[in-house]
Amino acid sequence: PMAALLRKALLLFIRNPSQLAQSLLFLLLMVIYSLSLLQVPDFFKDSVNNFRLYRFIYFANQVAVCMIISSFTSRFIYPLLSLEGRAFWVIGLAPIPRRRLMTQKGAFAMAIILPLGLLTIALSNLTLRSPPEFFFSSIYTMVLSTICLTSLSVGLGAAYPSFDESNPARIAVGLGGTLNFFASALSIAVLVAIQALPELVLAAAPSIETYSIPVRLAGHLLAAIFTLLLSRVVLKMGERNLERCEF
Repeated sequence: PMAALLRKALLLFIRNPSQLAQSLLFLLLMVIYSLSLLQVPDFFKDSVNNFRLYRFIYFANQVAVCMIISSFTSRFIYPLLSLEGRAFWVIGLAPIPRRRLMTQKGAFAMAIILPLGLLTIALSNLTLRSPPEFFFSSIYTMVLSTICLTSLSVGLGAAYPSFDESNPARIAVGLGGTLNFFASALSIAVLVAIQALPELVLAAAPSIETYSIPVRLAGHLLAAIFTLLLSRVVLKMGERNLERCEF
């Protein structure tokens, strides 16, 4: 059933000209952003002589990439369940758990946005000449943010479905879509702030630089806990709403 649902979602996405064209525009936006970092002066990229300034640029880059991914999930992933339309009762009455539908939407979303996010964050960090510890930390943050954004889009999409609306743009700007957009922005802010906290501590207290690895690992662990808790709460909320749906 999962393979059939994934194939159906992919075919519907490809056969919708507006969806496909707008997704290509988002890809172009990510390429333009990555190329724009080439214009950052070498003075700001020098992580040795201007480490404090580099930290600011590094986390600003993380927020920028995550916000692009957030716009993508809000526009394309959130409406996926609602786009089943009035024929949703066919899938709803199928002999599969309804939470499997959310799993399918989440898997479909992760297969698209995770490679795009990892590619963009990797290219941007290579352009900024990030040291290895910052490079791999940004990859880790992108994985967590992708999980957060996917869970929010799928969970809130199931909690606030709009089966009577066939226009994905209108679905994305409805009550649930607006809530998803602001919740995604807030979750990104919290996630990046958690990752930045160890760097702020190390910058404020250079005497504990010898404990930099444990301090950064603590920040990574806290970010993972936040991601898992948020994802579980939102997905459970969407699952409960789907289970209550009647046809």
